[in-house]
Amino acid sequence: MANKLQDLAIQYLYWQEKEEKAQKALNSLKEEIIAEAKKKKTKRIKSGQTQIIIVTQLETRFPLLDDPQRKEVEKIVKASGELNKATVFDIIKLGNAYDEGKLSQKLKKQLQPYTKRVKSTKIMIRK
Repeated sequence: MANKLQDLAIQYLYWQEKEEKAQKALNSLKEEIIAEAKKKKTKRIKSGQTQIIIVTQLETRFPLLDDPQRKEVEKIVKASGELNKATVFDIIKLGNAYDEGKLSQKLKKQLQPYTKRVKSTKIMIRK
């Protein structure tokens, strides 16, 4: 039994290392694709039956977990009563709700000092 467990652990660590290397390679390729597509002024690249679509947009970001302002943002949102249904304070969903106009103007105004607009470029794959 211990041998099987050790074998599973070895396999897990092997694939975890491969995943980390693959993620680094994917991130590097993503940056290269974005740069080349920008040079050629294109947002769609077709490869066989698959199409890569490059989407660039501005997104609202709020302070991350380790930022001292994060607690203030949480306090404002909870006091507003608008997101009471959430069981976990999700800063990404809050940013999306902010961008999509799902928050009241009062809450948006209170949160505005904590917002940061960040340009985000994503690669989407469509088959």
